[in-house]
Amino acid sequence: MACLVGERGKIMIKIIKLCCSVLIIISLTSCIKIIGSDNEGEKKSNELLGYLESNNYEGLKNMFCEKIQSSKGFDEQVQLVLDFFEGEIISLDSIEILTNSGYSRENGNYTTFDIRPHITNIETNAEKIYEIWFSSWIVNTDYEDRVGISQLIIEDESGDECIIGDYYLVNP
Repeated sequence: MACLVGERGKIMIKIIKLCCSVLIIISLTSCIKIIGSDNEGEKKSNELLGYLESNNYEGLKNMFCEKIQSSKGFDEQVQLVLDFFEGEIISLDSIEILTNSGYSRENGNYTTFDIRPHITNIETNAEKIYEIWFSSWIVNTDYEDRVGISQLIIEDESGDECIIGDYYLVNP
């Protein structure tokens, strides 16, 4: 009987060691930056909302890719969007990724990675409600001038829209 308890004890020690190893691996991998469409979509969406809310022209402008920034009428489009979006954000429903983001990897590194967030029911203290859609390359090693937002659409509750950029100019 003592022999069986000894064997059970050894098995228990192995199980405990395995569990500890798994916990260590999980804690170490949580330190690694993981690029994911949800992570990047939420990060970029919050950045965008902050610039809209604070009426930050330069911040909003710099979120766009070089190809869009150099397009005709871009500066005016940025100002129109800032004028269109009124008030400070009180609440919003959600930040969703509309499509599975496209990505490619080579030798373990991302060569392309894009996101397409949709932010719903953005309520401001100016008694306005907005929805926002945008498309953005996070990584594009073949076309680095395309990294950033290619198109931003803001729609208010009455259906009026304000748009910056052109998705098809950047994504032919």
